[in-house]
Amino acid sequence: MSSFSQTQRRGCSEILESLSCDNLLGLQDIVVSGGLTTDDLIRIILNHSQSAEELLRRRKVRREDILKYLIKQGFMLPPSSDKQQLITEALVYWSRSELYREPSTSEADLQILHPTQSISQAQRRGCSEILKSLSCSNLIGLKDSIVRGGLTTADLIGVILNHSQSAEELLKRRKVLREDILKYLIKHGVMPAPSLEKQQLITEALVYWNRSELYREPSTAEADLESLYQTVKVELETVKREEEQLREQTVNSLQGATAMDLNIDMNNSQY
Repeated sequence: MSSFSQTQRRGCSEILESLSCDNLLGLQDIVVSGGLTTDDLIRIILNHSQSAEELLRRRKVRREDILKYLIKQGFMLPPSSDKQQLITEALVYWSRSELYREPSTSEADLQILHPTQSISQAQRRGCSEILKSLSCSNLIGLKDSIVRGGLTTADLIGVILNHSQSAEELLKRRKVLREDILKYLIKHGVMPAPSLEKQQLITEALVYWNRSELYREPSTAEADLESLYQTVKVELETVKREEEQLREQTVNSLQGATAMDLNIDMNNSQY
């Protein structure tokens, strides 16, 4: 299970982009044991698909796979619905879901690796769940029919990052050269001493990423959440003030009523 922060993932991705294709392939073979997992295949398929609709129309994705997914989401569909009708239902459902949710960390990480991805986050999540119901052979066949010319650099980097335990463990690999880390640091304004060893450069990179994480600008979702928090805070303070004013008015009214009763009693006693 990888444990990268968004900043570390972005930084490691940039370092890995400087590696040759052979080194990336070799690093993938070292990091990934037992071949690509179902999750790897699904990510690659989604990254190479033109759209959610284009993907779901593929022969390897059966009508029954989409129907099971929709029923699981609470849809009551006519048994006679054909595949295209089910695809339309799914697309409408995902569009509606997209309006009422914030991106998760993994989705934000994915956007770092594939900023031009044409499949929305809700569509990606839904398609991923549908694809998980496919057999391994169907997933491999679907991947082969969609991916042309082998895996791209972005695919390899995504697989490597998803199978690495941490940024430090990844950068310690022999395929990641000292010079790759040094070039990255210099590019980002960190000027390490030329005599530093690879482990020292890794430490410099980790410190730089930790520092960046502390001072980074909040994401849109985080900013919206902070704005909502401030709005609720102001509203609660307003309600609290109104309650205090109402309490004071009530106390004053009671005190006034008590004083009036006392005056009436005193006047009555005089007679």
